[in-house]
Amino acid sequence: EWEIDFSDIEFSPNGVPSSENRIGHGGFGEVFLGQLGGMHVAVKKLFDQEHAEQGMREFRAEVSILSKLRQPSIVLWLGACSKAPNCTIILEFMERGSLNQLLHRSNTPYTMMTAIKWCISIARGMLYLHQHKPYPIIHCDLNSNNVLVNRDWAVKITDFGLSKVKRTSRLSRRSGITGTVNYAAPEVIRGAPPSEASDVYSFSLLVWEIYTRKVPWKDLTEYQIIYKMTATKQDPRSTATRESFIFPEGLPDGTKELLHECWSAMPTMRPLFPRLVDEFRGMLRKESALAKQAKQNEALGRGEHGKEEARAEQNHAAHS
Repeated sequence: EWEIDFSDIEFSPNGVPSSENRIGHGGFGEVFLGQLGGMHVAVKKLFDQEHAEQGMREFRAEVSILSKLRQPSIVLWLGACSKAPNCTIILEFMERGSLNQLLHRSNTPYTMMTAIKWCISIARGMLYLHQHKPYPIIHCDLNSNNVLVNRDWAVKITDFGLSKVKRTSRLSRRSGITGTVNYAAPEVIRGAPPSEASDVYSFSLLVWEIYTRKVPWKDLTEYQIIYKMTATKQDPRSTATRESFIFPEGLPDGTKELLHECWSAMPTMRPLFPRLVDEFRGMLRKESALAKQAKQNEALGRGEHGKEEARAEQNHAAHS
């Protein structure tokens, strides 16, 4: 029921996917803006169509699961075309592009409360994937390029469950790692399969990125990151992340301690998403209370200032 006929998708202005309607690209394909049934959709056309054709049975099984997922923090899968040379995935269109673009290629300001709300939304989406029945869905590549922003500035997770397609990506061919090295957990870099705990590690780097507007390991190559993350340390529980990443002033209380837990070299020591959702909701409550108090203080300040001005005017009038 999820199979979509590629000919039903309309592309402007020339009727085919082209540079004029391309809106992005990733390790496993290009993304084009199309129309389906009168609404805008994002159309991901997969690279390496021969490989995709060979793996179509697995791909169809995966899409049949993913197309049924419904959660506000998950980009909606509308269906797919599983016939080469037009193997595509059709998703809801997210008007403001990726969170990466917003953080690093724009000057759009956002408040700490907005940052915390984004973290809660991503954590809730990940919790939904991890609690999926009959088996959890592991993202394998959570990063700021795989979180999209809609017209209302809400964030949603995308590109999960595509590990079979991702194996053909440039990054995987070079390093043998599923996912983006900048966000990869140390055990994944060493060759362990991705897990809920490795998704937590990636999420925590994304949180740091949202709070600081800095790219994790920006100045290092893939191989430098791999070396740094796998070098032997005196404390086997620590990671290069804990030792290297700096926290700015003004973050919500407990942020540093929580992220340090997420950056543990031992996957079993990391908190999972039920706790992370609770922790960030608690931070939002505190931040809301602080913002409310600041507004009240500002109003009081204006009131006192107004009284002083009135007294000054009265004194001036009496003197005259």
